[in-house]
Amino acid sequence: MVLELLIFDRIYRHIAAGICSNQFGFMKQRSTLQQVLVHFDCIFGLVAQLKQVGVIHLDIKKAFDTVDHNVLLERLWNCGIRGEMWNLIQSYLSHQQQCVSVRGSRSSLLAMTSGVPQGSLVGPLFLILYINDLPAGTLHSSFCCMQMMASAGLCLSLPSLAGGFG
Repeated sequence: MVLELLIFDRIYRHIAAGICSNQFGFMKQRSTLQQVLVHFDCIFGLVAQLKQVGVIHLDIKKAFDTVDHNVLLERLWNCGIRGEMWNLIQSYLSHQQQCVSVRGSRSSLLAMTSGVPQGSLVGPLFLILYINDLPAGTLHSSFCCMQMMASAGLCLSLPSLAGGFG
């Protein structure tokens, strides 16, 4: 646990400045209350401009299982995590195996090429880095994205429906 905390702190120092400001989960000095306030500020701002508002909430809990190790390692490298720390993370990710056990029968072990450890300190940090560019596709003035680890809230202004759907 102590080693994982040291690894977490070192990674966090490297990536914190580059994490999207609308990412609230597992970020120091950011909270769920702040996320809700920013989300409602976005909605009320669009309403004040007399725009129609659409809100989409996405459940991305399974995202932990889909983090591609090669993409994650590339992003860590691009954040300046290199040398022994990068080698340690690469080794940690590449030596994970899984199997299925049902009623006493067990499958053979398979190497895991995706997914980050849930219940660990570094797992959420890896996920944050992996999904950090999600809001980059939303840099339109009528679109706002808030992220909280296992969910994302999207708020956008919609074109007027006055003309109908013809």
